[in-house]
Amino acid sequence: MWSHGRDKTIPYARRDPEELLERAVRMVQETIAQGGDSQRVVTRIARQLGVGHEMMCRWVR
Repeated sequence: MWSHGRDKTIPYARRDPEELLERAVRMVQETIAQGGDSQRVVTRIARQLGVGHEMMCRWVR
């Protein structure tokens, strides 16, 4: 599921699910701490990691 061009999707199916979850939550928390809008941050990082928005929201909670 490697993408070309501007889409920076990472194929999460090959990653350990726990590793993916930890990475995703860390990325969201760090970006929000830098002043990012939480909804936009979650949406953008979910897209980058190739997971659904709702799944990402559950992980971050």
